[in-house]
Amino acid sequence: MVYANADITKTEQAAEIIAFADYWRAATGTDPGLLVFDSQLTTYKILEELSGRGITWLTLRQRGKGELARLAALPASAWKHAAIERAGRYRHPQLHEDTITLKGISAPARQIAIKNIGRDEPTLLITNGRATTAKDLFARYAERMLIENELDAYISGFSLNALSSAVSLNVDPGTTLTVVAGNLYRLFARNLRRYEHATPDTIWRHFLDDTGTLHITPDGVTVDLALRSPPPRPHRRRLRRPRSTHPLVGRQPDPAIPIPAPLTHHPTRPQSNFCTENRG
Repeated sequence: MVYANADITKTEQAAEIIAFADYWRAATGTDPGLLVFDSQLTTYKILEELSGRGITWLTLRQRGKGELARLAALPASAWKHAAIERAGRYRHPQLHEDTITLKGISAPARQIAIKNIGRDEPTLLITNGRATTAKDLFARYAERMLIENELDAYISGFSLNALSSAVSLNVDPGTTLTVVAGNLYRLFARNLRRYEHATPDTIWRHFLDDTGTLHITPDGVTVDLALRSPPPRPHRRRLRRPRSTHPLVGRQPDPAIPIPAPLTHHPTRPQSNFCTENRG
């Protein structure tokens, strides 16, 4: 499922998560089971509305000085060690869980503090879900970085952050076409060895940045690329090092190169200068 909306204002940003939940319900018939998003996307008032609809949410909480001081005063035994099954670093975080109350949310929320993940201060997660363990919730939120990496690839490959026109009518089609192009690049990369997980920018520079011919038929569109073949590398002959003449090696020294005898001067034969001699 693909959902994109580039025509929202700052005042409409907080309610966009509700619009996505409505879109999901219209497409699937039920509300989403879990919504994972950044803390700056919405407000506590919208979180209360999501809780009223029975939608589980998971987001970050801003780190206040008082909360950080309280967590710093906790003993080491209050933190539980966990092992996350995922690639990359920071797979052994330390977790501490609390039940807190947030302004604007009627029911108590669940807070999970995480440290030992490469940051100076603990990361705070809040959720209204009770069934999933803290370790699994942290692993689920860490997957959100994959989406941000995908957006970064779209920005570098398709200039998603640059509007194609000053008319706002062209923003939504441009965003939709960018998502479609990204999916096409991903499908194309599946058949390329060692490029299965390459970004669109890498695929473009290594394979598609060339001339070609479009064949448009009723059945589809075929592109014949005039791919450049790299020139053959010249064969480099490795020069052998001269044999050592050190007496301890036990090898015979190379024969001496004869030096020509110096030219002798004949007093009876006049010497001529090549540049000034008169040959006439």
